[in-house]
Amino acid sequence: MTHNEQGSVGCTWAGLPDEYQSGLRRAIGFDVALAYHETYTRSTLRAELRRIIEQHDDARSEVLVLTVGANTREGMHFPSTGLFADALFDDPAPLDRWTPRQLRAVALHDAENNRVRWLHGTAPWA
Repeated sequence: MTHNEQGSVGCTWAGLPDEYQSGLRRAIGFDVALAYHETYTRSTLRAELRRIIEQHDDARSEVLVLTVGANTREGMHFPSTGLFADALFDDPAPLDRWTPRQLRAVALHDAENNRVRWLHGTAPWA
């Protein structure tokens, strides 16, 4: 049951593989997980991309590589990040005609699908 109206609550059921055994599952026979719903638009992704690039747009760096879809520091992997990667790779103008002031090049790296898209500049080794 999922609703997209403002303030609604959704419920999703997804079974885990039988070989997965957490301490909670061993104790009570099932697992509990927490999920959340967010709505992202092309404008939202473009704004976040620009925010991150602006954070690193200084004289200390020439090339910035942004990785989407990699594991977190804790080793967690979120398959939904593939949606963000696809949206940014499919976007005809992810920087929306904006360019960094000092960075020579910015690359978007999709760790899950092993692909790279140069958002600004070109590979300095090419």
